[in-house]
Amino acid sequence: MSYVRTLTATPVPRVDAVPFTTAAFREAPDVDGSPGTWTTLETIDLDTGPGVSPAGLDTDPNSPQERTFTTALATLDPAWYQVVFTDDLGGTDQSTPRYASTAGPDGDQFATASDLAARLGVTLTAGEQDRADALLISATGAVQTAAGQQISRVADDTLTVRGTREPTILLPERPVESVASVTVDGTAVTDWWVQNDELVRPCGFGHDGIEVTIVYTHGFDPVPEFVKALVLEMVVGVWVNPSNLVSERVGQVQVAYGVQSPPAGLTVSRETRRDLRRLLGRGSLSLPIR
Repeated sequence: MSYVRTLTATPVPRVDAVPFTTAAFREAPDVDGSPGTWTTLETIDLDTGPGVSPAGLDTDPNSPQERTFTTALATLDPAWYQVVFTDDLGGTDQSTPRYASTAGPDGDQFATASDLAARLGVTLTAGEQDRADALLISATGAVQTAAGQQISRVADDTLTVRGTREPTILLPERPVESVASVTVDGTAVTDWWVQNDELVRPCGFGHDGIEVTIVYTHGFDPVPEFVKALVLEMVVGVWVNPSNLVSERVGQVQVAYGVQSPPAGLTVSRETRRDLRRLLGRGSLSLPIR
């Protein structure tokens, strides 16, 4: 399966008057919140395109223009993306890596089109509602991936893992609401309990040559308000600034959209990812079950 990815980037100003001529659109897997090994998807000619807007070499390399790059060759979801500019003399400049995810694992949507309309103070047309729902689903997926959690409540989820002689099995999704059943090598067992996010059985869970099946309910219902707010703000940023501009001027009026860094669309910053994992990851909330 392939994905369409769009990235906005501006190369470093050049005082030597040498323009960058190509841009390599690169992709890397997400490894614990950071880019893994980079792979070049395609190399784009800045002068003629396609895949870049606007096309054309910078007439003043000391004041390079911002460009939007698009590729349909992405293969990972989620993943990290960046553009590497190269000039004819071999000089290079790398854009800041950006994180991208298409949708939640089950099409979850942590905020509605009505929520977005209320946040923007507008009335959405039917077509705008469809677009809002699609963006909200994508933003929800990005937040779920960044948190490393489903977040929303899932009833009777089935987890199958290898057996272990250790007395505990860590349940990956949290918070754990309840455990319905535990089966070790096809046999139901009841001499277990849940402590924090771990399933505890003093005699262990067989050995690694067998399977252990756990049916449990986990997640939040409703999702935390700060998660809903994050999803909304991600979509608001795309909605009011679809071109990912830092600022724009009409006559004598200039509007600034972001002063810290260029907007990144439906992406989650590294700082926000850390906050999500701190607030929603293991150790932030545990429900003891007996």
